[in-house]
Amino acid sequence: MPVYAMSKALGISRRSVSKRLKTIERVFGVRYVPILSASRLGLGFPHTVLVKFKNEPDYDMVREILRNSLGVQLALRTKGAYDLVIFSNERSRPMYARWDRGMRNELYKEGLASWRPSEISFKRMGFLPLRTETFGLFSISEKERAMLSVLNENARIPMIQLARRLGINYKTAIYRFNELLSKKYIKGFTMVMDMPKDLTMSCFFSTYLPANDKDSASKILKRFFTSRNDNSLKSRYLMRISLIGSYDSYTLGIFETPRAARDDVANLRSMLKNVAPFSVKYAHVVGTLVGTLPINNTDPKKEYKEHIGIY
Repeated sequence: MPVYAMSKALGISRRSVSKRLKTIERVFGVRYVPILSASRLGLGFPHTVLVKFKNEPDYDMVREILRNSLGVQLALRTKGAYDLVIFSNERSRPMYARWDRGMRNELYKEGLASWRPSEISFKRMGFLPLRTETFGLFSISEKERAMLSVLNENARIPMIQLARRLGINYKTAIYRFNELLSKKYIKGFTMVMDMPKDLTMSCFFSTYLPANDKDSASKILKRFFTSRNDNSLKSRYLMRISLIGSYDSYTLGIFETPRAARDDVANLRSMLKNVAPFSVKYAHVVGTLVGTLPINNTDPKKEYKEHIGIY
């Protein structure tokens, strides 16, 4: 939303809006990014990996290993049933296979005990920010890559400043920006932020047992993940994706307390016990090792994609 539109909506001056935005950005680590279409940019093999170590590793070394891998888009350090969650994306299946074996070998030196990969079949809700460092994998021109890199640093940059950063004139910048939109490399823009203090971020991998009624299970899941009530945050679930492999789904959410997170999972288990019972690998997010947390202004009622018979 432009500053002038925000000023009108809030009934305050543009200067006041700009000042408040800067305060919010500083205090909460807010950043504005484009929502990029990984598949259109040439990354079509997304996976998650659930990792467990024998003992606590040197996380500085683990971070360095992950950061040096272009395929890694996000890595979360967790505490619970697993120690690390990796989100990766590659251009082809052979490239993913090489990444998988190479990363396993590197982490084995740090005490790897368990490696459980799953392919992301489709996204139901939320998005995964892409690392600027991995843009070299994109199947696009250098001019397009340069503009996307600047936008990924700060998508609120004025067009005149964008032109200066790229060393081109204003009209050329507008043309190239519109070209990115027309090719559907950019699906929209949103805000990401640091993990909020005094709140609990939790994630869980689910494995569903044979269902008695897949259609009913799909509808229950949609109702659960898009529901809001007085006792929950406006958008407590930030990401939900369906998987193929070691697990059937992955969910990421923010809760007031660890107890609230556990209660939510227990509530879902109770709702599904007669139609689609499931087991859960559950952990709290301690922080990020690589990438940006997908904490954005998710509207689950608008975003959630239901696939009847698939959950």
